[in-house]
Parts: sequence; structure tokens; C-alpha cells
Amino acid sequence: HCELVAIFVFDALEAQLPAPGRYGVSNGAEDLLLDTHPAKLREQYRVAFEQHQQHLKQTFNRHGIPMLSIATDAAVLPSLQQFWGNRQR
Repeated sequence: HCELVAIFVFDALEAQLPAPGRYGVSNGAEDLLLDTHPAKLREQYRVAFEQHQQHLKQTFNRHGIPMLSIATDAAVLPSLQQFWGNRQR
């Protein structure tokens, strides 16, 4: 018997666009200008990330697999300790 846990690791920029401004972005082949001034765009981006995260969590839960989300800028050990501590209760 073993227990599986899904760990969703994400960067802060995946969860939320940066403060209003114009940012140069590149995929290595193309350079684009990202304008984050529109509040509606920032809100749609945030909601899309939350929906994606919720979809993943629901999918794993259907199979009895808990999911832990950790941002790349978060301290990993406290997140793991909190997760495992909450699961023991």
C-alpha cells in the first residue's frame, strides 16, 4: 500500500500578471510587448489560473489523490509540514 500526493508547482507569474505596465516577453523566437494595464485582462488571467488549479484538484480528488499547491517563491518545508499536519487530523 502506498499513498500518492500530487504537487502542483507554479510560478507567481502563472497565478497573476505583474503590476500594470508594459513588459517585453520572448519565447526565444519572437519578442512581444505585454500590456497589463487593463484590469479586466488581469482579472481574467487570475480567474483562468484559479479555474485550472481547481480543475486539477478535482481531477486528482476523483481518484482519491490529494493535491498540494506550492509556489516557486514559497518556502517548501513549511508548506509540506502544514499539508501533512492537516492530513493527520
